[in-house]
Amino acid sequence: MTNETTWITAHSGADGTPDNSLAFVRYALASGADALEVDVRRRPDDGALVLAHDEAAAAAPLLEQALACIAQQADMRVNCDLKEPGLERPVRALARRAGLEERLVYSGTVDPRQLRDAPAGAVFWNIDEQIPALYERCRETPAFRWQAAEEMCRLCAAAGVRTVNVYEGLVDDRFLEILDGYGMGASVWTVQQEARLVYFLSRGVRNITTRRLAHALSLRRAART
Repeated sequence: MTNETTWITAHSGADGTPDNSLAFVRYALASGADALEVDVRRRPDDGALVLAHDEAAAAAPLLEQALACIAQQADMRVNCDLKEPGLERPVRALARRAGLEERLVYSGTVDPRQLRDAPAGAVFWNIDEQIPALYERCRETPAFRWQAAEEMCRLCAAAGVRTVNVYEGLVDDRFLEILDGYGMGASVWTVQQEARLVYFLSRGVRNITTRRLAHALSLRRAART
């Protein structure tokens, strides 16, 4: 897929830390990971951007607080997994103020048209957001995953996106070969099993997002020796 080193991204709540918490952010920053993922929503009462996967609780940490922590760690990337539409520009504005715009990755509910002037490679475009009834169709016809990969690659090429963000259970050799044929990278989530971590490292995918952060980093170190 790529000659670059595969990124390891800390999924929110990695290694038993609380999901979408500042404790998780601090843990990931000290881990040696390439990036950390946070889920982003608007808080209903005041519209503030907070870390939340589902309903944004009043006590949820502010995205601005998380970005301030991340800015202290040189080279750490942050993957903002947008959980509702229309967040691209306000997230980008906060990242710019924190000096993190060049290290920001967008995934989830993303409209690449809002990010045409963002740094290259900033969008990991979710295949399940673009292919209707993806999982149901794959369950009925497993080979549909390859058709979906082709369609997603065409969408990415038209939008100037370089990376397909995809649930790891859909990915096999042929899926990766299709992406490779279009010059697309793969970001796979959420990879938990050791055999799959080893597989994706061996295939040189662009990014692996995992809750088993320390173990994934250990496997990558071993693969380099």
